[in-house]
Amino acid sequence: MIPGLVGQPRASALIAQLLKERAGGRTVIFEGPRGSGKFTAALAFAEACLGRNPFLSADFTFFRNDDFGLKTRYFLHKGDLRYDLPQMERYFHYLCARLSLAFAYDKSFKPAAKLQRFRKGTEKEKGAFKPEDFRADFEQALLNEELSSLLYGNEAFREDLEAISDDLSRKQAIPIDFIRALIDFHSRRSGSDYRVSVIGGFENATEEAQNSSLKLFEEPPATSLLVLTVDNLSRVLPTILSRAIVVRFSGLSPHSVAEILPGAGDIPSKSTVEAMENAVYDFRAKQQTAVRDFFTVVAPKVGNSDAHFQFIEALSNDPSGDMPARFLEELTEFLRGLHLARQSLLRGVDTGAPGCYADIYAALAPNVTSAELRTLAAETAELHRRVRYGNITETTVLPSLLVNLARWMVVKGRR
Repeated sequence: MIPGLVGQPRASALIAQLLKERAGGRTVIFEGPRGSGKFTAALAFAEACLGRNPFLSADFTFFRNDDFGLKTRYFLHKGDLRYDLPQMERYFHYLCARLSLAFAYDKSFKPAAKLQRFRKGTEKEKGAFKPEDFRADFEQALLNEELSSLLYGNEAFREDLEAISDDLSRKQAIPIDFIRALIDFHSRRSGSDYRVSVIGGFENATEEAQNSSLKLFEEPPATSLLVLTVDNLSRVLPTILSRAIVVRFSGLSPHSVAEILPGAGDIPSKSTVEAMENAVYDFRAKQQTAVRDFFTVVAPKVGNSDAHFQFIEALSNDPSGDMPARFLEELTEFLRGLHLARQSLLRGVDTGAPGCYADIYAALAPNVTSAELRTLAAETAELHRRVRYGNITETTVLPSLLVNLARWMVVKGRR
């Protein structure tokens, strides 16, 4: 089993089997939901192959887009050194290496942050310190094992980390220059048994980048190991899939998430990303408040006011920039919870309906049917998927959805 890979026994066992078989000359794809541990597992796999921290190995290379702003804030403000220091160290090695990649392969990367010379303590020198200088000092601090003292004793360092992480969070396609460098990397003789590359979110690579990498992924050199992580296999070229070993990751349970991130708080989460978002930005509470406001304040007024349009505008103007999709996600969970409340009523047992909506469920559960709830939940889930991942906006789908739900709720609540 892979040490530290929590909540994925099947994937862990398959990875261990690949290690036992000495998996050189292969392309492996880790597929599963966002925040289920795919990239963490890929790094553990690389470390097991290389025998050391991959970010300190000349036989390792990687690329991945990530929400560094979120993750840096989690470790700076919510992480606990008693539990999280190994994770923090691994994360900040990853952040430093990703910053180096941005300078190497992204010509448009021009950080807006005005950085400070954090190795001089609290001395303020904003504007006099270049991002490249920050990266060099950051790397030196990691190599000298200064991380814990800097995290909790140097405010300039913390401010710089947040600022540079926000700049680095800008999404970009996997650069074609990186793919060319990757091909060259694996064409050279390795100094050890393996030469390992990890590419996170490979489904976001352009078709040009995927096509350019075909030969490498189809026929890796005998000492090469290529690990791709994807949320969606359908966006990977079939010719790559046909030559790869696919290891599937399942969604995490709240218990597993709490084991991975002990400092993430008491709100149950279904992924590590969701746990960090709830801990740092309190998204789950905001989502639940939005759903409650819709059913208790907005829905009763629909038909004789423009309350639902004002509600949509408030969602769209939320600073997170993602509240319409999050509202739809929570609305889907609300409808599923209402289905559980209906089953509890029929069977006379507690089936685990969320307590935060208990009063609304009590009014609606006696008058709804399981079939209509399943239909509504499926339709809302599809709209959530289209708003988050498709090319439609919330103003296209939310008005009619909210009007229909409001009328449905009013009718059901009056029976």
